[in-house]
Amino acid sequence: MLDSFKLDPSSVEGVEDLIEVKSPYFALEALYFDADGWLVAKVPVQCQSTYESSLMDVAEIGRHLAILGSCFGALANPVRSKHYYLARKADLKTYDSFVSDMRPDYLLARTKAVFASKRELVAEAELLDPAGEVAARLNVKYHVMRERSFHKIYSDSIHDITPVISDINPYSKSIDINVHNIDLMSLTASIGRVTPEMCMGHFDRVKALPVAIASQSLIKSCCIFLRRLTGEDSARFIVTSADLCADNLALAGQDVDIKVELLDVENDVFIVRTIATNNLGQSVGEMTTHIAMVD
Repeated sequence: MLDSFKLDPSSVEGVEDLIEVKSPYFALEALYFDADGWLVAKVPVQCQSTYESSLMDVAEIGRHLAILGSCFGALANPVRSKHYYLARKADLKTYDSFVSDMRPDYLLARTKAVFASKRELVAEAELLDPAGEVAARLNVKYHVMRERSFHKIYSDSIHDITPVISDINPYSKSIDINVHNIDLMSLTASIGRVTPEMCMGHFDRVKALPVAIASQSLIKSCCIFLRRLTGEDSARFIVTSADLCADNLALAGQDVDIKVELLDVENDVFIVRTIATNNLGQSVGEMTTHIAMVD
């Protein structure tokens, strides 16, 4: 367990302004610190999947818990100003109670975090099932950047673009996958061009596809591939573990391609590697997933 900072329970006000993540991507509610130093939040189950048989899609777990970890970092940061918390590496593990045919409207999540250095934050976060037991655990490493430094690096991508606002939350459904080729060992696909509407609430001036949404496209591609591999067109799956690395952001205007490869099968668990690259040839997400088909 991380030995985290002791923080003022009243300090959570306005935390989203310190991490440059806003609604609708920021959907955490009722944040507070419990007696054990966990930062706790109520998290909505928004994405209704047709592929995963679980309390919440694992990519949505990544979204909510990574944001929660960055909130902890922002509150613990001695420099109380806007920073960018870029999730670079993450590993997820799920437990038995994560498997479910029913999805609640909300679940609770909690996190603790520490700064390994001024520029690296490490968070440990947990999603709790309706009975209060740990259903999933996520560890995240963030690269922490001041606002000026972030804008300097991404100066060519700064645009004062106002996305087309819709009454529909863009994060309530998964990104469409365009399959190019599929066989029994691999799949190639794309999500097309990243648009500002796909990045709503995720950075105001530098529109970038959230890492959790990129990982959603990787997992969805993985499930499409496994349905073809197993010959089960309506199969549903449970992700038991996943390791993610995201070295670059997929920026608005870039095209993103996906490659899926079957690595192995162990005790009915498929081990699959998925990679997303932009049109510059940069990796914007690489994941190794252990995933099983639900009977």
